[in-house]
Amino acid sequence: MKISTLVICSISATLLVLTGCASYSSMKRMDDFNETVKTYKKMVFWSEFDSALSFREPGQTDDKQPDMNSLKKVRITSYKVKRFIAATDKSQVQQIVEINYYRMDDVTVKTVEDKQIWVFNSDARRWYLRSELPAFE
Repeated sequence: MKISTLVICSISATLLVLTGCASYSSMKRMDDFNETVKTYKKMVFWSEFDSALSFREPGQTDDKQPDMNSLKKVRITSYKVKRFIAATDKSQVQQIVEINYYRMDDVTVKTVEDKQIWVFNSDARRWYLRSELPAFE
C-alpha cells in the first residue's frame, strides 16, 4: 500500500514539474512575441520600413517587395492593435492592427487595416512576420 502511494506521489510530482515547464515555455514565447511586436511597431511607426522588413520570415521576402521610395513618404499617426488571436500552443499569432497614416505629398489622414500573421520558429527561437507590410495606398 505504501509503495503505490509513493508511486502515485512521484507521478503527480513529475506531472506538476512537466506542466510547469510547459507553462514557462509558453510564457517565455509570449514574452518574446511581445518584445518582437513592440520593436516592429516602433519600426513601422517611425517609417523605418527597411528595418521592419527584417521581421519577415525567411523565404517570404522575395515576393512582392514594397516600393521603398514610396514608403519614405508615409508618416504614421497611430498604430492600434484591434484584435489578437494566439494559437493554443502559442506558435502562431494573428493580429489585426489599425494604422492611421498620411503621405507627405497629401496630408489627408487615411486608415489601413493590417492583418499580421506571426509565427514562432523554434530552431531560430524567434518570431517572424509571415504576412506582408501594410499597403499604404
